[in-house]
Amino acid sequence: MGIIVAVAGHKGGDGKTTTAFNLAHTLADEGDDVLALDDDPQGNLTFAFLGTRELPTANIKDIYESKPVTPYVINKNLHFIGADKSLAGIQEKDFEVIFNLADGLKKLKKNYDYIIIDCLPSFGRLQTACLLAADYVLVPFAPDPFCAQGLADFFVSFEKIKHPRWNPNLKMLGILRNNVPSNKTNLSEEIIADIKELYGEWLFESFINTSVIAKESPALQQSVIQYQQNHKLAKQYKQLAKEFRKRMEKC
Repeated sequence: MGIIVAVAGHKGGDGKTTTAFNLAHTLADEGDDVLALDDDPQGNLTFAFLGTRELPTANIKDIYESKPVTPYVINKNLHFIGADKSLAGIQEKDFEVIFNLADGLKKLKKNYDYIIIDCLPSFGRLQTACLLAADYVLVPFAPDPFCAQGLADFFVSFEKIKHPRWNPNLKMLGILRNNVPSNKTNLSEEIIADIKELYGEWLFESFINTSVIAKESPALQQSVIQYQQNHKLAKQYKQLAKEFRKRMEKC
């Protein structure tokens, strides 16, 4: 059965979408069967995979509405279910709708090794639904003061979701340092040191540097590795996939 990983956090700009996009591609390139899902009405992951923010025919909104969905085939190992602005309407529906995502993904799990969900960067019904459906959470984190506060806020939400009536089996896979400046600054180093002290057991050894190619590649519907396979960022994403698997084995 597939393992569901929510790429989540409370702060926009910390790299959730680029992390989900590149991790899904890298795992698939290395032989795993992967399903990626966009759970953000902005549709940024949908644009990265499909080059459009128009209504996708494989829409996560249909899972929330208990309708059948046939994922897009990106390649033989990588499938995708997208999102658009209509997904925002799910937050206006009856509260019970948040449980439909978990129910729908149970039917899809048998077809994949990993299901990677790009979550909305706020604690509301859509993010709650993802955390209820997930087995693990991966939290990208950029070393700036606002993201540091967002990380602290997210851990409060994470502990609430682990309540026995919600998803007590949810586990923290780890915190990924993302958008790390290549030229170290005193502020970024101080923030990373604080994060190590607070959350050291969850901090990935892997990290991803800031680079323009992380923004260029999804605009061309390519992962960093597809776009520039010899770039240091490509090597960092390969290392992330390797550590991702090791952490799964230990959990």
